[in-house]
Amino acid sequence: MTNLSGDEWDRTISDFADVYYEQTECLQGMQWGDNRVRRVAITINGKIAAMALVLVFTLPVVKRGLALIKYGPLWRRKGEPADRRILGLALDALVDQFVTRERLALSIMPPPDPRFADIYGEELRLRGLKHRVPDGAERFLVNMTLTPDRQMASLDQRWRRNLRSALKSELTIGVEAPSTSVAEFTALCMSMKERKNYSNPVWPLFERALSDSRSTETSSIVVLARENGTPVAGAVVFQIGDTAYYAVGASSDRGVDIKAGYALHWWIIDWLRGRQCHWYDLGEATPESGLWQFKKGLVGKEGTIALSPGEYTRAPDLPGILAAHLLLGVRRARLAVRALVRDFKELVRSRRREQKG
Repeated sequence: MTNLSGDEWDRTISDFADVYYEQTECLQGMQWGDNRVRRVAITINGKIAAMALVLVFTLPVVKRGLALIKYGPLWRRKGEPADRRILGLALDALVDQFVTRERLALSIMPPPDPRFADIYGEELRLRGLKHRVPDGAERFLVNMTLTPDRQMASLDQRWRRNLRSALKSELTIGVEAPSTSVAEFTALCMSMKERKNYSNPVWPLFERALSDSRSTETSSIVVLARENGTPVAGAVVFQIGDTAYYAVGASSDRGVDIKAGYALHWWIIDWLRGRQCHWYDLGEATPESGLWQFKKGLVGKEGTIALSPGEYTRAPDLPGILAAHLLLGVRRARLAVRALVRDFKELVRSRRREQKG
C-alpha cells in the first residue's frame, strides 16, 4: 500500500471508471485537510490496481477512531473488465492497514451503482464488515445507454410535457468557462436561497475547485441555461468514470416560471451521451422533498431508483466498536438534523404555495 500526494491522487484516479466526487482530492482535501485525509494506492505487480481516499477521525486519550471510505475503493480501471478479485485484494489491504495495524474501525460506503451492489456486499461481508441498513433515502439514476428517442419515451408523462413547454423558450444552454460561470452560478444560488431559504452546502467546495488555477480534469463543469443572455438555471456536473453526477443545481425566479431546469437537464443528458457514460446520477431525495417528483420523472421507465447501499463496518475490538458507534452516531445525527430541517422548509414552502393557490 502506497500513500500518494494530493496532486498524484487526482492525476491517477482519471484511470478509473468508478470515480465519484467523494473520492477526489480537489474536494475532500479542501474540506478536511491533510490531517484527516489519507490517499492510498494498492499495487499489484508494480501497477496501481485500486485506490481509496480515506477520512480518519480519532478520539483523544483512547487512541481509537474511525477510517471512513465513501464511494470507494476504486477498483474498476477504464478499458478493462471488472475483476472482483481486485476489489477483494483492495479490501484485504484496507482491513490489514486500518483495522489490524492502526486499530481503527473501518467503515465503507459502497458506490450507489446497482450493477456492482451484490459484489460489494459479498466481498465486504466475507471480510467481516457488518452491514447497517440504509436510512431509506432513494438514489435516482438516469440510464444513459438509451437512444434519444428511447430517452424521451422513458420520461414520465408530466416531465415530458414540462420539457416541451421549456423548449419553447428557446434557451441557450452550454458548458461555460469557470472564469465567468462561477460568479453567475453563485448569483443563481443566492437567488434560490432567497426563494427557498436553503443553500447547498456542497457548492462552496465546488466553487473553490472550479476557481483553482491548478484545476485538472477532475474538476467539474458548470452548465448554464440563458434567456436572452441572462442565466436562468444552472447545474454543476462531475464525471471522470462511467457515472456522471449531478452535484449542485440552482435557478432564478424566471427560470422556475419557464421550467428552465427541464431543458437544462435534457441538454446535459444529450451532452453526456457522447462521453461513455452509463448513469447520470441525480443524487438522493425522499418523498417529502419537492425534488423527488422531478428526479423520478427524469429517471422514467428505463432508469433505476435504488436504495442507498448503506455502510459496512468492522472494528478491531470493543473500544474500537464503541469509538465507531460514537463517531458514526454523531455523523448520522448531523445528517438527520439536516434532512429534518430541509423537509420542514419544504413543507412550509408547500403550504405557502397552497395558500397562494
